[in-house]
Amino acid sequence: MVMEKKTGIIVSFDTSGKSEIQSAIRRLSDSIDAIYLKLPVLLRESASVISEIKSFMRKNNSEKPLIIDYRLDQSELDSLPALSNLFENEGAFGMTVMAVYGKDFLRFCTKKARIGIFAIIDVGTPFFRELFDDTQVVQNAILARDNRCEGIVMTSRHLDRIRKVKETIGNDLQLLSTIEKRGKVGDAISSGADFEIVSCELLEQ
Repeated sequence: MVMEKKTGIIVSFDTSGKSEIQSAIRRLSDSIDAIYLKLPVLLRESASVISEIKSFMRKNNSEKPLIIDYRLDQSELDSLPALSNLFENEGAFGMTVMAVYGKDFLRFCTKKARIGIFAIIDVGTPFFRELFDDTQVVQNAILARDNRCEGIVMTSRHLDRIRKVKETIGNDLQLLSTIEKRGKVGDAISSGADFEIVSCELLEQ
């Protein structure tokens, strides 16, 4: 399973309701390659919002892959098979997990999940930033590649870090980069990312 790249843009939704998401997809359909739903959307709407959005896209001839930004951690590992089955049944393409928990964690995720696993290899949150220096981020990318993840997700905060990761993994994995509020759309792709994850609000500015 590989996402087709046309524009390189993945639109993300943080807290939007179903009707807001559908309206945005209608407006942005020609300029995006995929949808990135963050967990608060599912908590607000339930997992059925996935199939409802997929159905809406099919009816409008604008079907795109849909990734759930779940950020599964070690404490939730036992729930992964049931979660991935649920997301697959609803029509999701993939879900995110935290790479920082290591190779056994990632291996379990990729073996047990029925959808693509996207490993988050660094984060922009200040509380976690000290855990993700350049060496650790590159190592996380290698772990994701070696344990058959579908792709990796990293912030665009350090463009040189994107370059280092891309030099290390090449085209073995699709590299997705989240554009920060002060970031510029296009910079991450210019630095080696395959796709940029851009909030709907930023994309429509």
